[in-house]
Amino acid sequence: MEAAAWGGSEGPRTVGVDLEASGSRVLEARYPGGAEYDTHEHDEAYLCLVLHGGFDEWLGDAGRQTLRSGEHRVYRRGSRHAVRTGAVGVRLLHVTDPEGRDWAGAAPEITGMLWQIASALRHADAGRGADAERLHLDSLVFELRAPAVSEATTDRDWLDRARDVLRQASRRPIGLPALAAEVGKHPAHLARAFRNRFGLTAGEYLRRVRVADAVHRLRETDEPLSSVALSAGFADQSHMGRWIRAYLGVTPGAVRTGRTGYGPEGGELR
Repeated sequence: MEAAAWGGSEGPRTVGVDLEASGSRVLEARYPGGAEYDTHEHDEAYLCLVLHGGFDEWLGDAGRQTLRSGEHRVYRRGSRHAVRTGAVGVRLLHVTDPEGRDWAGAAPEITGMLWQIASALRHADAGRGADAERLHLDSLVFELRAPAVSEATTDRDWLDRARDVLRQASRRPIGLPALAAEVGKHPAHLARAFRNRFGLTAGEYLRRVRVADAVHRLRETDEPLSSVALSAGFADQSHMGRWIRAYLGVTPGAVRTGRTGYGPEGGELR
């Protein structure tokens, strides 16, 4: 069998996106079909979600096991396994555990959250002006590691303060640690409590505030589209257009000319 690092930096694979998020390394990688990886040991714990394709592995005394698209595995620090990819290869999401707890306290809805992280990872790699997307990704990763939050915990004034900070900061970059510092909470606690209270991550909320601001400016002013984008907190006109289309299904130009009567998805922001 070919000796290669399945989750490491060597071996036959192509890394699509590789980012640091909330202390975790989050990456999407493709492995070719029919590749074989001798038994190797991982020096850190990580989560693995199969995005496409599949692979067979031999893990300890468990014998041969098969993972296919949509399935995930928790690999503990020091785990050893051998791997053979399927005929079409495999595309994986890896999320490392920076705290060395082997994801023991990871959220029970882990598979769904990993799919959200995979989607957020691609948007967060968009470069300049993607601070809302990075805030969304950081929130998801922190939320994945955070314990459950009770209903009583989510009914606190500090969450309203966090929301107000996002509204006031909509035209400047802000990260999850800075937002957490504003309200005196740990980022992981903020990430999970915010979504419990408002139904979306802090990053999604910030993006909706910006879309709502842009829609208002498009309808009520004659500002050039490029100026509207910058005034609303987007990196540029293209960045604004991408998210207006995602929320409204039309272009900024259509919003300006009144060819849509819809506001941002989900109605008025609160």
